[in-house]
Amino acid sequence: MRGVDGEININELFDSIITSKTKFIIGGSFVSKFQTGQDPNLILHENVGCYSGRFNIIRDGFNLGAEYAYKINDPSADNKLSYKYGDALYVTTSYAGDGYSFLFQGKRIDNMSYRSDRAESLQNLLINYLPATTKQHAYTLLALNPYATQLNGELGFMAEAQYKIKKGTPLGGKYGVEITVNYSQAHGLKQYSVSDSAGGRTFYETKWDFKEISGKKHHVDSVLRNGEYTSQDVSYNDNYRYYQDFFIEINKKFNKKVKATFMYSHQFYNRNIIQAGSLNAGYKNLNSDLFLLDITYKYKPGSAIRFETQFLLTPAKDVVTTSNGVGRGNWATGMIEWSINSNFFVAVFDQWNYGNPQTGSESSIPTTDLRIHYYLFNAGYNSGPHRLAISYGKQSAGIFCVGGVCRNVPASNGLSLSLTSSF
Repeated sequence: MRGVDGEININELFDSIITSKTKFIIGGSFVSKFQTGQDPNLILHENVGCYSGRFNIIRDGFNLGAEYAYKINDPSADNKLSYKYGDALYVTTSYAGDGYSFLFQGKRIDNMSYRSDRAESLQNLLINYLPATTKQHAYTLLALNPYATQLNGELGFMAEAQYKIKKGTPLGGKYGVEITVNYSQAHGLKQYSVSDSAGGRTFYETKWDFKEISGKKHHVDSVLRNGEYTSQDVSYNDNYRYYQDFFIEINKKFNKKVKATFMYSHQFYNRNIIQAGSLNAGYKNLNSDLFLLDITYKYKPGSAIRFETQFLLTPAKDVVTTSNGVGRGNWATGMIEWSINSNFFVAVFDQWNYGNPQTGSESSIPTTDLRIHYYLFNAGYNSGPHRLAISYGKQSAGIFCVGGVCRNVPASNGLSLSLTSSF
């Protein structure tokens, strides 16, 4: 691999605008990988290049940035040895004012898998970074069904607004109230089949332009429905809707010792695409409503007790009844964490899958045993960049936050000891 990246601050090139409040920045990069082609049936590029250009405009609280990347054709395991080129567009803009802010991010990704070994998959040997336009939750149940960027193609966006109700108002009280509203969605690109007559394979292409259908112009990234392309169908055809998340978060400080966070989230999760990578995997899509309450009582400097409870509610029609799923009906989570001082903490945690379906043909275990409690005891010591933690109990896979640190953990049952340090 070899690569180069550069950035130019336009204001610093010209004296006439060097003191301007508006800042202009442009940049670009180029990366190339080398891998010998050893497939006897295909002519494969040994050098695969990817380049991008970007800009950023900043003025006071306003920020606008965009980047476009292009990758030459790179047949791989991810795209089923397709010779289609790859490209991606990412746009972000934000504005921050007195007590409020707005954020919008959008992206279009098409065939942008780029690895140092074309035969690899999952998270192995990735070269490029494809930013997520969905909220990365830090609470266990809200992160139970996380979204993963689809390398072969997706169109997604996220919009967020934050507002702080001022102190001294009837709603704000003595310390004010912070409110965050966020909505994100990701769906697939419309794919046009392209046959490979020589190899007997079927590939696809996508387009950026507009197509005249039934006397109207519709963006061709839209979903095929009843023989026509209509942008409205993106929201209603669940096969092409990959992920959707709406949440509202309220943070309130009641006094010098007590503060609380309340969150509500509604999530849509396409298991066929996100987990199996196929529209026809046969899984049910998940719709869930999540509620969270997090209360911290700081009884003296450096010492606090935190209470956390979460609920995940799933409609009966979306309950998973196969052993491959992570969503099995309703969940409840509770935790009590005691920060003894700035160094020591202990926590007791229980995650209960109380809504597990009463019948499960995939398992010979009695149904009552499937409504599992994940009890966990955790204790640790923090000292600067060093952290020692010990835990005992049963833990489900996902995001776990305790002692002020969040991490992605695998499913486990037993005793674990971890030591982390940063230098």
